[in-house]
Amino acid sequence: METVEDVVQQDIKEQRALEEKRRMEQMPKGSVLKQLEWATQKSQIENQQRKKNKTKYKGLEI
Repeated sequence: METVEDVVQQDIKEQRALEEKRRMEQMPKGSVLKQLEWATQKSQIENQQRKKNKTKYKGLEI
């Protein structure tokens, strides 16, 4: 019974993460300031991912 609950909770977390990712990928409508803030946040997230990939594959030939 606990295993089922754990799997359900994990699925809920994954769905929330996917929804947040989708939300971040869509540029907000409205003021330029909101759009600029969104672009800055998205850029920071992309830079973090690049750093992770760079350290992950450091020393490996790609």
